[in-house]
Amino acid sequence: MILIKNSKEVLVGGFFLTLITVGLFIFRDYGISADEEIERRLGIINLNYLADLFNIGFLQRDQILQAHRFWPTLDIYYDHAFGPLFAEFSVLLERLLQINTDREIYFLRHALNFFIFVAGVFSLFKMSERRFHSWKVGLLTALMLVLSPRIFADAFYNSKDLVFLSFFLIATNASIDFLIKRSVVSALFAGLTIGLAIDVRPMAIILPAIIIFLGAWNQWSVKYSPHALKFKTEIY
Repeated sequence: MILIKNSKEVLVGGFFLTLITVGLFIFRDYGISADEEIERRLGIINLNYLADLFNIGFLQRDQILQAHRFWPTLDIYYDHAFGPLFAEFSVLLERLLQINTDREIYFLRHALNFFIFVAGVFSLFKMSERRFHSWKVGLLTALMLVLSPRIFADAFYNSKDLVFLSFFLIATNASIDFLIKRSVVSALFAGLTIGLAIDVRPMAIILPAIIIFLGAWNQWSVKYSPHALKFKTEIY
């Protein structure tokens, strides 16, 4: 039993450590996608809006942000309906670190994009491990996602679809954890991650709807169908 436990720690830990190490070695090898400049512009417009709304001095004095004041304000910007979470945070991090060259700015975005993807892969691993009661199957599932050439490449420069995929995986795993544990902590974490996923893409609104449906189904199964409750227990 100890050997199996240690094998899990070594292999799972080794897998994610290798994934992170590979990402750190190659994130500078990818170019800029067509959407990245648009996403950065969205982040700058949102940060300027927040700086004025909450009177955030260091953002109002930032030369890079102020140099783009000629861009449309958030209320009339044509892309203002898109989720700004990654766009805002990546630009905020860029300004906090005082990175001013385009080359280093996009390297930072690629690294951040990849680390969010790693968190998504780990969430997928946990969901698969829970579903099949096997960390080996969970690791295989995570490996299959990572070995998809298109997804792996997009994990560095696709700050729309791949960031949403990653946050959706994180929020889905947290939602399942809440449905199982029904604790305050799991509820808060699920709510936080769902909120972040919705802030990336409104499509994630389906997650609270699914939670409500499954919660209602569970209450019905407890009252009327013990077999349905057993089936649920076997799944998770």
